[in-house]
Amino acid sequence: MTGNPKWCVKDAELHEDFTIDLLFEDGSHRIFDMKPLLEQNPWRQLKKVPRFLTGRVEYHTVVWTDTIDIA
Repeated sequence: MTGNPKWCVKDAELHEDFTIDLLFEDGSHRIFDMKPLLEQNPWRQLKKVPRFLTGRVEYHTVVWTDTIDIA
């Protein structure tokens, strides 16, 4: 198999309303609402907008720290 699997995140745009626009390797686009997860560990640490907005794409998913991601 060449390239990345179609479910790999290629790009992400994080928004102040705690949603994430995700672009996947296969070109599909989805909006993910993080609000329900913000009441659970470890994502509770992302409840402040400035911290949430530090998320970035690494390893084909969205990560914030070494221990917080949405894989």
